[in-house]
Amino acid sequence: MPISLLTIGALAEQTGHHPSALRYYEEIGLLKPAARVSGRRRYDPDAVDQLALIALYQDVGFTLDEIRSLLPYRGYARQRWETLASAKVKELDATIRKAQAARRLLNETIECRCTRLDGCELVMAAGERRRVHRGSPHRVIRVSR
Repeated sequence: MPISLLTIGALAEQTGHHPSALRYYEEIGLLKPAARVSGRRRYDPDAVDQLALIALYQDVGFTLDEIRSLLPYRGYARQRWETLASAKVKELDATIRKAQAARRLLNETIECRCTRLDGCELVMAAGERRRVHRGSPHRVIRVSR
């Protein structure tokens, strides 16, 4: 029984992607090139799983270039995965630390009873620390009132 190839519209509908995104993914090497039938793209049903894998990689923060290097049909290597995944974990940890510091500062400013933030000692101290440490990763230090 022959494999039923998917039109670009059918693949887009099944995966939630826009056809333009599918064409772009194909152009940059994320999606295997589609067969052409009467000049129109026809995708192997495996493209659905391939796009799910790409979406998973995007959900955890990989760039399109990183994803391209990880795709199985490009000669997947366990070492490359471990290297990129470990780097991504460190990047996410740094993002989480920054977000937690931002949340702490915002919560403190909410609790502050200053009528204006531009005169609030807490906000001014945070701004001063940022100016002094320009060029280094921003770290919010708890200011006691």
